[in-house]
Amino acid sequence: MKNIIMSDASLKLDFYHHQPSEIPISQFQNQLDVAENNFANLTKQDKDTILAYLNTLDSVHDKINYLQTNQDVDITGELIRFEVLRKKLNRKSSAILKQLGGNEVIRKARPSTATENEHSWWFLDQYVLRRRKKIVANLVKGFGILASIGLILVILFNTVFAPDPLVIARMKHYDNATFHASEGNYTESLAEVEAGLAIAPDEVDFFVLKGILLERLDRADEAGQWYEKAKEITHDSEYIPATHGKFLLQMNEPESALQFIQEATDMNEEYAFGWLLAGQAHVNLNQVSEAHVAFTKAENYAFEQGYSNIYVAAKMNLASLNDVPTSPEETH
Repeated sequence: MKNIIMSDASLKLDFYHHQPSEIPISQFQNQLDVAENNFANLTKQDKDTILAYLNTLDSVHDKINYLQTNQDVDITGELIRFEVLRKKLNRKSSAILKQLGGNEVIRKARPSTATENEHSWWFLDQYVLRRRKKIVANLVKGFGILASIGLILVILFNTVFAPDPLVIARMKHYDNATFHASEGNYTESLAEVEAGLAIAPDEVDFFVLKGILLERLDRADEAGQWYEKAKEITHDSEYIPATHGKFLLQMNEPESALQFIQEATDMNEEYAFGWLLAGQAHVNLNQVSEAHVAFTKAENYAFEQGYSNIYVAAKMNLASLNDVPTSPEETH
């Protein structure tokens, strides 16, 4: 059943000809609530419903301008919520355009008075175009001068731009911790994590790894607090289960890792990093077809979102899948 999104024809106000003396703040807040709630299923809607949603955003934007100009009210919280909603729309711009039927549809529907700075939701086609140009430019630049940069970086690393000793120490403890964990030396790994936290006390990856290690050392009652600390620091909740899965992959436990990674991709279907990890887990389990699906999703979402490092990694993994032996289950 199609999720009904208000067209807002009855609520949208003409702010140039029939301006009311006052807009009830509750009316504005309710309309913003509707926009937030309907966003989750927006990429599953038809063209008319999506265009109606974009018109609703126009009305919310108009009310914001009016309230800021004509009424003495504090809408700081609502401004933040609306900005978050705008960013979410950008992240799903490719999927939204696909549901609309392409760039031409949004261009024709775009109000003549709309500007990209004020009405970014009507310019999703431009956002996608800029993002793709940026990725292509980065890739061309990266591959074109890779050899020269490599030589220059080696020189600079040891001279002018030698990294902060604390950064090097943190990386060393991180590498040592993951190595010991992969070898089953949990006590040694925990010691490296503790040393790393002394240098980088807000490192989310250290928090997650410490939780895993404490569980392995029969100290599960202590582990929970470190997972909670990790959740408090990061703004992307899906990063926590994905990182948990990443460490389990490094510890050669792909089946357990996949459970956490799938939790992350369930939380955010367009989580490119999560799909990259999922592909790696499937490869370790010799599940070639599943790996291909996961790496393809990682590639597509990374391209849409501008994560060139994940995009390249996914492309390389897809290219190497032909070298992975096919499991007996997949040959039948």
